[in-house]
Amino acid sequence: MDYFFTEGDGIFEGDNARDHRARIVDNWFQEHEGSFTHLILPPQDPDFNPIAVLWDVLQRELGAETNLSLYIEDLGDKLLLLWSKIFIQTLHKLI
Repeated sequence: MDYFFTEGDGIFEGDNARDHRARIVDNWFQEHEGSFTHLILPPQDPDFNPIAVLWDVLQRELGAETNLSLYIEDLGDKLLLLWSKIFIQTLHKLI
């Protein structure tokens, strides 16, 4: 986070999974609390993970692409384009 967000303006979004709430993890976040904002999502139904649903949507859309570049920068641009095309209705269903 310090490398990419040198101004301390990065945001880390935690999914509040039990494995990610270990004391050592909480201590690390407390030690680095000035380096970025740490958002903690409310507990979710363990059978429903909205982030995984969005990744599945992106993966399907990316898999449907026929002309993908081998350059990581191009892949990042493609993912941002696909992300911007996800219908707002899909996002509302997941909230």
